[in-house]
Amino acid sequence: MDDIEKAYRAFERHDAFYDKLNEATVQSGTLAVRSAFILNGGACLALLAFAANTLTADSLSQGQGRLVLQILGSLSLFAWGAFAAAIATGLAFLANRVAVEANLRMAKHIDPPYLRRGPNVERLFRVTDGLQLAAVVVTITSLILFMIALLKVASNIPSA
Repeated sequence: MDDIEKAYRAFERHDAFYDKLNEATVQSGTLAVRSAFILNGGACLALLAFAANTLTADSLSQGQGRLVLQILGSLSLFAWGAFAAAIATGLAFLANRVAVEANLRMAKHIDPPYLRRGPNVERLFRVTDGLQLAAVVVTITSLILFMIALLKVASNIPSA
């Protein structure tokens, strides 16, 4: 097998590996962010439904007014969590887009090493890493907001 054939095989392996890695990254990131968004958005809706069904202006006593304010405080945490999940979606998209560009810019050579990163490609990979890290941090923040709001709601709902 000559060097040119080895080079083309290396290119094919790189392209196949990249395709699988990119697909897995996109799927797992999408699932994580979608889960955070659904948790926080669903909690917002559930809390609004609870408030609408149990509290009316006619039956609003002073204690129930306090409960409404506490529910609204929790609702804002759920809303911020949903917002954070939406931001994470955008960050994940940007990370994937920059990663695609970085891989497309890798120089292909017929002599080893067959794939080479230039300075611009290295910078793009660093940007990708930063965006991915930011997406993970924002997604975790979204889940932490969910847990804080959930605990806040649980501690303020009167027991039967």
